[in-house]
Amino acid sequence: MALEPNLAVYLLTILLVNSGAFLLLISIEKLPYPHNISKQYFLYSFVFSLMSYVGFISRIWFSLSFSVFTTNLFYLLSAYSVYYGLKQRYRLPLSLRSSIYFILHILLFSILQVAFALHDDKGLLGLRIRFLAGNLEFIFLLILVLLWRYRDKHHRGESVLFYSICYVFISIALLLFMYYWKTVPVYYMGWAFTVQITMAFALLGGFYALFLNDLSLKYYFEAIHDGMTGLHNRQYFYNTIAQCSFINITPSPLCILMCDLDHFKQINDNFGHACGDEVIITFAKMLTQHLRKQDLCARYGGEEFIVLLKETDLSKALVIAERMRQATCAIQLSAPFSTVRITASFGVAEMKNSHQLNEHLPDLIKAADTSLYQAKAEGRNRVCAAATVI
Repeated sequence: MALEPNLAVYLLTILLVNSGAFLLLISIEKLPYPHNISKQYFLYSFVFSLMSYVGFISRIWFSLSFSVFTTNLFYLLSAYSVYYGLKQRYRLPLSLRSSIYFILHILLFSILQVAFALHDDKGLLGLRIRFLAGNLEFIFLLILVLLWRYRDKHHRGESVLFYSICYVFISIALLLFMYYWKTVPVYYMGWAFTVQITMAFALLGGFYALFLNDLSLKYYFEAIHDGMTGLHNRQYFYNTIAQCSFINITPSPLCILMCDLDHFKQINDNFGHACGDEVIITFAKMLTQHLRKQDLCARYGGEEFIVLLKETDLSKALVIAERMRQATCAIQLSAPFSTVRITASFGVAEMKNSHQLNEHLPDLIKAADTSLYQAKAEGRNRVCAAATVI
């Protein structure tokens, strides 16, 4: 059996498109978990798509039943790879029952397609096309439902993928109408392969937008967080205040809290830098446990941290700082032949009018820093408040 020249060109084109899509996706690296897992499934979708077309070509050398079985099997595997890739992305459980349904579906579907193909009846070709399109529509409908329920509408990549899947869904439906419009099989196959090429481009665009957005969010997260503690960094602290993220319509008091681990250099000298890092991480976790949702905490530098307490006057801020100081004293870390105990000093400064925060932030931080040095000068492991209110 020989392929028509036009069909051979279409097949070669779609093989090149799918191969290029696979290579482009594989070039995207360093995706965070679980997006790196979902990427593998999306890569499989292009691999299975390639194998389905190879299965179609294989009828030149092998039996028709083998060709039809492999072609339809990999068609469905390609679609299911997108579905399971999204389930991995949204961390949805993969139950044994759904896996059994998935296996039974693709096997029964492929066997039925072989049974239709073995009947020398041209009328069954339309039935096979409708059967394939209907099953693909079912899977892509599941994908659309999954995206609609779980996608982050603020994630531009997920929005692009959603519309890409919508295009694929509509394109599969169009293939049915094309069959009745172009009744000559060779013409129909030309139209079908052309549509499938655009579907491959649509999926590639959706996946690429998804992963590029994932990477940009990953790099942004790393840019605004301290790599060791997971707290926000100093630059993010200043930028957030500059954007007036903490300002309410009604003026209210707020406080800046500066805290510093006592004798931290001795910890590094006596127990090593690994222990010092563990101390900083543990102290940062303690700080976050004592903060409210509206508060902002950042690693200011080294073993020094800064906290912005929104809608908090000096008396309340001192209570919070004292709780943090007592929690610090309760921290015990294991070290070789010893137990490491730590203390911290705290300095607090108050601003009566939150609307003036942007203008007087340097003065407020300086006042909190001065009170921190006062706490250290008075013997450490204590809380001191600034003498003046800004």
